[in-house]
Amino acid sequence: MKNEILEPDEAKLTALLHECRPAAPSLPPRFEHAVWRRIERAEAGSHAGSWLGWTDRLADWLLRPRWALIGIAALFLMGVVAGALSATTAAKATARERYLAVVAPNQVR
Repeated sequence: MKNEILEPDEAKLTALLHECRPAAPSLPPRFEHAVWRRIERAEAGSHAGSWLGWTDRLADWLLRPRWALIGIAALFLMGVVAGALSATTAAKATARERYLAVVAPNQVR
């Protein structure tokens, strides 16, 4: 008995809900054409074999967090190695000068 009473109310409610639904906004003129044009431009840009496109892709790849961290670590390691080599060369030169100063102090100068 309850179903018979509720069914007309449900139909009225459904009709009201459909009436209250806002109308979809209209798209601007030539919207679809503009979308396809942007898609074509993006595809043409991604397939370009130019130097600038290649460097952009390389920069995008390197700027990902994982590769950026690996790059920073590699640069740090190269700096440590270069510093160690430079310090070793300077230490050898200083040791050579001191040895010569001790062995033959007047002849070197």
